[in-house]
Amino acid sequence: HDAQSSLLATLTSSLYSQFPHGSALPPDTSRALDEFLDLIRWAFPPETKVHDLAEALKLEYFIVSTSEGGLLKVVGRHMDLGRASPGVQDAELKRTGDIPVVYGHCYTSFPLAL
Repeated sequence: HDAQSSLLATLTSSLYSQFPHGSALPPDTSRALDEFLDLIRWAFPPETKVHDLAEALKLEYFIVSTSEGGLLKVVGRHMDLGRASPGVQDAELKRTGDIPVVYGHCYTSFPLAL
């Protein structure tokens, strides 16, 4: 499966779901996400979509780590809304206002690593 699609599905469906609605990421989870994004940026070549997404998330990390809405806004700018992502099978794009959210299967164990 496509690495960017897996990361998108995981971030939008699992990262904040384990915490109270409206809360920021706890410090330990925030650090783990920060380190995970660094790992992605290091492991994937700069010309890949997943590297680009990780870079965007790092550039706007304060917004990403302080609210689910902030995460979804940053992620939404990097999703191809014109067609389904091939790596997120059995997933669908839903909108909450202007914020795109991916619902479906996650193909990575990232939330379990937190």
